[in-house]
Amino acid sequence: MSDEVVIRVEKLGKRYRIRHQQQGGMRYKTLRDVLADGTKSVARRLWSMTSVLCHLHRSRAARNPFMNKSILITILVFLIPMVAFARADTFDIPNPSRQQIIPAVGTNDLVSTLGITIHPQDTDILDAATNAGLTWIRADLRWFWVETNTLGVYVWDWHDNLNALLQARGLKALWLLNNGNPLYGTGGSRPTNAFQVAGYGDFCQAAAAHFAGTGARYEIMNEPNIADFWYPSPNVTQYAAVAIEGIRRVHQGDSNALVTTGGMAGMDPGFIGQYLALGAGPGANGIGEHPYLLTPEDIFTQLPPLQSLISQYLTNVPVWNTECGYSTASYGGDELASARTRQAVMLARELLCCCAVGFPMSILYNLRDSTNGGENYGLVDTTNGYKPSMFAVKTLTSVARGRQYGGMIPTPTNCYALRFDGLGTSVLALWYAGLGSQDYTVSTNATVVDVLGTNISLSAVNGRLAGTLLETNGPVYIYFPFPPLLRATLSRGALSITWPSSATDFQLQCNIDLATTVWVDVTNSVSITGELNQVTISTTNGQAFYRLKSQ
Repeated sequence: MSDEVVIRVEKLGKRYRIRHQQQGGMRYKTLRDVLADGTKSVARRLWSMTSVLCHLHRSRAARNPFMNKSILITILVFLIPMVAFARADTFDIPNPSRQQIIPAVGTNDLVSTLGITIHPQDTDILDAATNAGLTWIRADLRWFWVETNTLGVYVWDWHDNLNALLQARGLKALWLLNNGNPLYGTGGSRPTNAFQVAGYGDFCQAAAAHFAGTGARYEIMNEPNIADFWYPSPNVTQYAAVAIEGIRRVHQGDSNALVTTGGMAGMDPGFIGQYLALGAGPGANGIGEHPYLLTPEDIFTQLPPLQSLISQYLTNVPVWNTECGYSTASYGGDELASARTRQAVMLARELLCCCAVGFPMSILYNLRDSTNGGENYGLVDTTNGYKPSMFAVKTLTSVARGRQYGGMIPTPTNCYALRFDGLGTSVLALWYAGLGSQDYTVSTNATVVDVLGTNISLSAVNGRLAGTLLETNGPVYIYFPFPPLLRATLSRGALSITWPSSATDFQLQCNIDLATTVWVDVTNSVSITGELNQVTISTTNGQAFYRLKSQ
């Protein structure tokens, strides 16, 4: 099939959070959290085909997760015969020298954008974040924690200790400047009047000045668009006043600091548009979002409208993803091996999608599972054991570290491929997010590992290696060695051309006139000397040009 395949990303439909009561506390989840693992792909396609289920999902009755599962499982019974044998044409992946590249958006250094959220009790497992290959730690720096007894007197002891632990591990802090302060009469709420907002601003400036020079970044409040974090109810006018003051005062404390508005609970362009219209954007280095999505690939359709909205108020201010993730609770519970594997697959796809859309910061939630309420979003379980999600993230960061993200290559529908170049190899992160399966082939010099970093043995078919992608088995990483270096040495009227003998799928070719495209195979015998292939050619034939062509 042709290499010139255009990427088409299907619109997968609306997603929003479902909130429900759990063990006495409010907790929100993505729609993905209420879909049974076996129905996820069908539900995603169904959402784009009908508005009826979307309407049902938004109704009060559909907020019951068990009702949603029952509805979707019933639908699945009728749809299985339609989709069971869905299969795309084989994707013959060309070698890197022949791949078309859709240029990267944003930074080429993925690892520098990745981080994870911790809670105060997680400081004992910071080594896990380092082992995962992450760069950023998002941690609470709550106003009432540091200004506790006297107005204007700040105690940074705990945060200084945390920052020292981060610095020792090569990690950097994204401080979440959060909450109110009883000293200012906020009670359990956030700043709502001029006195409280000014006090919050003093705190922001003091924090930025205190941590200046550490490379720290700052976020102005957490999810102010929901009552869980701006009670008794969200108020965009109040938040805009807080954001304006907080952003301004962070920069006064440290002119080099980067600061983002508070991450929204879900993709909420309405709330963002309102606070930007109230003047809360100028000075911000990022617009915060927490894109908990039905599937990671939804970001390709949901982010552009938000970026367009932001551009109406600000120039070249990107969206920062300051919280995202998937929980094993969505797939049956952390005690199930299948749920842990599914979480790993989804997190790897999510971080790759974050890379593809160019987020300058992508923060996972969270490092360790919570013992309160079964909130199992962690890379580490409650016994400090590494979950498959840890190895999935580590595999991805090992691919990206020391390599530059170059961009995406054209793929069949529902298939995605990101390329990373460096360290003597090109690595293609490849996954499939559709129904059925996607067959692929690669050259015989490629090696492939799965989402957890385990080598995959592919079948030899017609001189290539063949594999199959499923939506459930996540990204694979295909390692292509860089094209071998061709060397020429002239001695005693003969030209000696050498290249590594490990390059078994390359043919030496010759062209006597570069104004033409006529390259012919060199048929001289090839000898092996040490680790080099060698061809000796007489120089009596005049000018000639040589190249190695991938087979």
